[in-house]
Amino acid sequence: MKTLQTPRGNALLITVVALAVLMVLVVGAIRFTGTNRLSAASKLNSDRVASCADVARRTLIAKAKLFDEGTKPSLLLINQKILDDVDAARQSTIITGHYDGTPKITAIPISAALMSGTKETARGLSNVLVASPTSGGQHYRVVMTCKEAAPSNRQAEIEFVFRYGY
Repeated sequence: MKTLQTPRGNALLITVVALAVLMVLVVGAIRFTGTNRLSAASKLNSDRVASCADVARRTLIAKAKLFDEGTKPSLLLINQKILDDVDAARQSTIITGHYDGTPKITAIPISAALMSGTKETARGLSNVLVASPTSGGQHYRVVMTCKEAAPSNRQAEIEFVFRYGY
């Protein structure tokens, strides 16, 4: 009498296919994690340069507060390293000026009419007795740049307006 043989080897074939599918999923996850890690590092570097530009803005405003009333911020020139790294060779530099430029004076006085500070627009019970059309002070437009040291050499530029004086 003949006996029917049960098919053999199906379990091995299913196991190999399941392992291949799992391998593809694991490789995809590893690649995604590596890409995500690079994106996070890039975002961190971008945030660092943006923070450095903000430090440049705050430094200029702090130095302007040290002036006496006769000194104009348009004479302010900044070219200094900031203590953002332990290694002095890797510290960032803040300057008054544009990208890839040398430090130069960039504080430009702005008309009060451009800042909506004319007598017609700045009229109210609290400031009727003010004789100055700007309600005190002068507005300045300034450009500051932060340059990171080598090897990255990233730069961030910030342009802002501030009012100086009383």
